Amino acid sequence: PDRYADNHILLLAAGSGITPMLSIARAALSASDTTRVTLVYGNRNTASIMFRDLVEDLKDRYLDRLRLLHILSREARDTELLNGRVDKAKITSLITAGLITPQDVTAAFLCGPDSMITDCRDALVAGGMGEDRIAFERFTPAPRAAGSTRPVKPAAKARSKAGVVDVDIRVDGVNRHYQMDPARDTVLAAARTAGLELPFSCEAGMCCTCRCKLIEGDVEMDANFSLEQWEIDGGYILSCQARPISKQISIDFDAV
Repeated sequence: PDRYADNHILLLAAGSGITPMLSIARAALSASDTTRVTLVYGNRNTASIMFRDLVEDLKDRYLDRLRLLHILSREARDTELLNGRVDKAKITSLITAGLITPQDVTAAFLCGPDSMITDCRDALVAGGMGEDRIAFERFTPAPRAAGSTRPVKPAAKARSKAGVVDVDIRVDGVNRHYQMDPARDTVLAAARTAGLELPFSCEAGMCCTCRCKLIEGDVEMDANFSLEQWEIDGGYILSCQARPISKQISIDFDAV
């Protein structure tokens, strides 16, 4: 970021994508008293914002030079523009509202799932930003090695033996039910097929957007690159990676 001192840096992040963005923001803002940063940060809700205190502290420190826009997908905000997901439509809306000014941005850094990167890059280019000014880092799972993931339950029972599974879900205060075949789909994939709208982003076990709590039943996860051991011990799972190994499961997306 040093070479962008005295200019305007745009940072777009979703979930754990904030990690490299914080480092870039700190470096850019400290490089020059005239450097400006716009940070657009997408999360499920206020409670799920990673490094919230660090982000807010940075905002307080550089109040006049850091524009911080929290975009929440599962928590209603008074300002409609701040509701939803960080996608092409959202970035286009922020550009239209003048909160993102592509022609004024020296460099843009994007970090998130593949779909977000593609959407946001397309929106910025459509808004007049050259692709040579856009850098990005995708959520891409590393090759799986023994012990590299943290399964909620060992695969002691073959998931194929579970057959058709009954799934009860609580999300946004509403209880839903559907059936699924764990040999074919994950909890999230089956829910989407059933027409349910659940929080998700990377679908690779990395961003933690689809985190929920297992209330009843057993599951195993194909991969986990984001949940800590204390979360797993507390019953939390990633719905994009979870497959039931019991005949019935109950999960809660409202439990934070």
